[in-house]
This record gives sequence, C-alpha cells and structure tokens, in this order.
Amino acid sequence: MPQKTAFIYHPDYLKHDAGPEHPERPDRLRASLAALQQSDVWEQLIRLDPTPASVEQIAYAHNSGYSEHIFVFFRLIFGDDTPARVRRMRG
Repeated sequence: MPQKTAFIYHPDYLKHDAGPEHPERPDRLRASLAALQQSDVWEQLIRLDPTPASVEQIAYAHNSGYSEHIFVFFRLIFGDDTPARVRRMRG
C-alpha cells in the first residue's frame, strides 16, 4: 500500500512574521499554500489540524534540556505572565 503524506496547517501560521526579507514570512506561506492547492498533489495529502505537543512528544526530537530552555525563554520575554499554553505544557 502506498504511503500517504500528511499536511498540517492552521491560519495562525500566518502570524509568524520574521521580517520582509526572511524566508519565513506570511506571503511566502500563502504563495506556497496556493500553489500546493492548485497542484495534483493536494488531493493526495491527508490534511490534519495541528495539536499542541506534549513535553514527552517534544523529547522524541529534542534533547532533554530543550523544553526547559523554551520555558526559560518565555519567562524572560513574558515574565511571570507566561502564556497559558506554555503553563499547560509544564503541567
């Protein structure tokens, strides 16, 4: 049986804007998405909604200190008003 490819996307991805010259910008994502939707590949994809990853799932791809690094980073930016999503990750 041929393997399928998953396509995971959410409109919130367009909120990630690293600047007009950076490759990770909303216009590039919009153009890529439009081209993909107009291609023959689009109908072959399994489209999935993203879900938050647990700390255990993050550990599959990153070393054990990575999650703690992210928590410290958010605390430096947001102080004690760490976003609820990050607090939930921490358990």
